[in-house]
Amino acid sequence: REGMNGVVIVDTTSSMAQINLHGPRSRALLERLVAPGTDLSHEGFPFRAARTIEIGYARVLAVRITYVGELGFELYIPAEQAVSVYDAICE
Repeated sequence: REGMNGVVIVDTTSSMAQINLHGPRSRALLERLVAPGTDLSHEGFPFRAARTIEIGYARVLAVRITYVGELGFELYIPAEQAVSVYDAICE
């Protein structure tokens, strides 16, 4: 639209899937899935931080947040890659 200084808002709801990993061993599980050298420590990935990580061939937006009182991560995955990420987690 004119007058918006180049800002475009796009609804990506249907193109993304979300998988949550919560609990005291969620970091250890996620560390087994990401590329070596990815820092998921408290210092390297503090609470409320967000970053793009790779799980298999998927680029995933990981957010370190929880609403259950435990360590946790929300993973936002392109819908077409969600099954492969889910399978990797279950393995």
